[in-house]
Amino acid sequence: MVLKFKNFFNKEPFRYPWDPVGDWTFVAHYDFDHDHDPPYLDEWEHKDGRRAFAGPGVCDDPELSWYLFDYERKSKKNADIRNKLQKIWLISNIGLLSLLLLLGVLTFASNGAWFLFSLIGYGSVSLGSYSIAYVGRGLKNSLRLLTVDILLIVLGLFLINFGKFKTIALFDFEILIFWIGCLMGITKGIIDDY
Repeated sequence: MVLKFKNFFNKEPFRYPWDPVGDWTFVAHYDFDHDHDPPYLDEWEHKDGRRAFAGPGVCDDPELSWYLFDYERKSKKNADIRNKLQKIWLISNIGLLSLLLLLGVLTFASNGAWFLFSLIGYGSVSLGSYSIAYVGRGLKNSLRLLTVDILLIVLGLFLINFGKFKTIALFDFEILIFWIGCLMGITKGIIDDY
């Protein structure tokens, strides 16, 4: 279990089709008619000057074929792990929202319908923190996007405070809905980036 957790954070970064694979660099992409087999070919060049073509089911060089096969195997494995983590996140988020709705309905007598503002604030905080965790990695120089994310989080905090339903009390612990929203948004961003 610890090894899986360690591998989650030590994965290889996403590779665009034009990024180098081993000692091979992408040169060109050729599309053919629908009747042609294969329908497309990618041209690759090795550091030593060799050139090879690769497409669906076709590869000229065995070394390039191995690199591409290994990349496909790793990307399928990462996709399987990501799908499992997304299912776990979805189930936990549905459970958490059900708990928030139940507690909001139970406190309806004291807070009134104001708890709906807290739920909207929870969604705003989750969206802003998700965007910072996921989208913010690819757009490191986007000050406008960061400003929008921070405004979403501040708006969510304001709505949670305005909604008068700020905490979830579990036994002796009181957990702020703001931090739950941040946690759920950040974990969703990390999972989607995996």
